[in-house]
This record gives sequence, structure tokens and C-alpha cells, in this order.
Amino acid sequence: IIDHQLQWVDKGVEFLTDNKDFCVVGVVGGQGVGKSTIASMLAGARPTGARRSYMFWPQSRDARETGVNQTFGVYMAVSTERFIFLDTQPLMSHSLLDNLMYSDRSVDDPDTQIEIQSLQMLMFLQQVCHVII
Repeated sequence: IIDHQLQWVDKGVEFLTDNKDFCVVGVVGGQGVGKSTIASMLAGARPTGARRSYMFWPQSRDARETGVNQTFGVYMAVSTERFIFLDTQPLMSHSLLDNLMYSDRSVDDPDTQIEIQSLQMLMFLQQVCHVII
């Protein structure tokens, strides 16, 4: 629902505006701590099951070894039990800082920009979530 540039995407808006009887659960944390895995497990995936049954893809081995994050922005999934799960990009991520430094040379202080993005992510989750993990 939020892309890699932290811009709103219209996908899923009907779930957030028209339906008031969902429970919204947001998962937030640092890079590689298991946000996507926890959100998928809460949504019903089994640890011994196939990765394709996960609502959110866990970090791949290649991503772990190269130090890049798997999730950009905020991903949304809706369960049959009327839960909306929001999986977020990592807070204060070195990978995101690296991307910002090399892709947008107009940013004067990339460290501050990453801190601001992390705070914006937290404020967004506080506004829309019933539960934040």
C-alpha cells in the first residue's frame, strides 16, 4: 500500500476505508529480524510449510548475504479471519541508507532522511493499526 518511495498506492484502499470490522496488525523492526516471517505466521503459514504459502516473502539467503532488505515500503495482506497484516520496510536500515546515498544525490544528510522515513513509518502504523508488533 506504500511503495519504495513511501508514496501511497491505491491497491487495497477499499479494505482500509469501506470496511470497519477488520483488525489491522502492523509489524515493524530492524533489518533481518523476521518481520515478514512473523506476519506470515500470524496469518496462518506454518514454519515447516513451503515458502510460497507465506503472505510475505521472508528474506532470501542472497539478500541476507549481500545485506539488502527484502521489503520496500509497506506490503498488505488480508486474511480470511478479517485481519489486515502490514509488513514494513526495516527501520534505520543500512541497506536503505546505501540506496538513498547512491540513487538520490540531492539529499544533503542521508542519515537524517532515513531517520525521518523511519519515524514516518511508525507514525503511519500508529494511525492505522490496532496492534503493532
